[in-house]
Amino acid sequence: MLITPKLCRSLTQETYRFREARHILIIGSHPMIIKRLLKRLREEDTLMICEPHNDSFIKLRRKLAKRRLKHKNVRVKLYNLHPWELEQRPQFNSIIITQDLSKLNDSSITHIIESCQKLLVPGGCLSCCEVAFSRRIRRFSLANGRFIRSQRNVDALDHYVDSFQNYKETVWNAVFPIWVHNLQFTPQRSSMASSLMPSEERYSFNIGKLKVSKDVLKFAPWLLAATGLLKKLKASFWYLPLIILSGVLAFLRDPKRSVHAEPDEVLSACDGEVMDVSTVSEPCMGPTPWLRISAFLSITNVHINRSPVAGKVLEQFEVEGKHVIANKYRAVHNHSCYTVIETDYGQVVVAQRVGLLARRIFNWVGRGELVAQGERYGLIRLGSRTDIYLPLERYSVLVKPGDKIKAGRTVVAKRLYTPEQLAANAQQRQAEIDAVLETTPITSDSEEGDRHHMVMRETEDR
Repeated sequence: MLITPKLCRSLTQETYRFREARHILIIGSHPMIIKRLLKRLREEDTLMICEPHNDSFIKLRRKLAKRRLKHKNVRVKLYNLHPWELEQRPQFNSIIITQDLSKLNDSSITHIIESCQKLLVPGGCLSCCEVAFSRRIRRFSLANGRFIRSQRNVDALDHYVDSFQNYKETVWNAVFPIWVHNLQFTPQRSSMASSLMPSEERYSFNIGKLKVSKDVLKFAPWLLAATGLLKKLKASFWYLPLIILSGVLAFLRDPKRSVHAEPDEVLSACDGEVMDVSTVSEPCMGPTPWLRISAFLSITNVHINRSPVAGKVLEQFEVEGKHVIANKYRAVHNHSCYTVIETDYGQVVVAQRVGLLARRIFNWVGRGELVAQGERYGLIRLGSRTDIYLPLERYSVLVKPGDKIKAGRTVVAKRLYTPEQLAANAQQRQAEIDAVLETTPITSDSEEGDRHHMVMRETEDR
């Protein structure tokens, strides 16, 4: 299997998410992967390379000697055996298997994955790859033209992928399409997300110095084909598809940003302008009132959404609605995608809403996945609106309507209570919320009297 730069990036991107000291294991030697890891190896990190084949081990040792790694002897270790054959088996945050698993039989795959599972620390990740569709094609041919999925012939890799896969990425720019699987064998807890850094490489790629979202691939081939066809027909407006493509690249740009994570703060989920800060009650999220921060994304803003807090994705659902202009208050009834993030300080909800022109919402995270603070998690094509819902009376808002904000950089709210204070005052806060719900009039704010979205007006007594 030919390892391309894109495949190398996909195999190693999960390794860079750990904030603390990283202990990395590579099974099999590939110069491109090792070179990429060595460039980003920090002083506190350790890298172990296990190459069981003698010829490959000798070649790799010579290459490492040429790179003058004498000052890195403590951090880089090379062994001519499998890692589970070591007398002292260390624990690793990340394990990378460079071998194509689709060529192995079920017993070999089971032995490799179970052995690697014992070497991972809680929350560690195993990255492996296979040629896309190869096992399915082989199973189809062996079954005389019929797919058979009985208990006796289910592939072992399918079992681990279905049970422990965190996410899967398809690499298309190889000789054959490659599936990269990232497996995590321990239950995900929201507290683990605080030790992760946002990945700046998932769902994006570089065109020269410009970094864009993968959504560009849905437009670029057709526009380039139209340009070639019009030029062949000698049309005077053959360059028009190129102008449209340049606009698409500008709309779907994904600039790299350094995120300063702080658990007490809530970062902006989008680029744009703050529209409204209010206390609301959403029927789709229960009767509990929320503190909502609404922001409008114009067509010139970056359309990538980032997670305002670090935590675990508890739920992700869509609510059907209208397609009103997003900068109007009635846009709360538009088609929306809600992402519920569980943190150590309560649940935080982010709502992506469509507008009049922007009618496509993409959410890249799934239920149970950990997101770091400032992690890119979705995209609203061509603008629209993003709302952040925070637990009432637990956060203090730091922005006001009209303020310009940037995703992953602008602090929009700050936490008021520590977890200990929240636990000690839980009953008192619940009584206050119940009192507000009983004494405060709840009226529909829609011109049409729509009762699906109710706004709670705060009284002067509060």
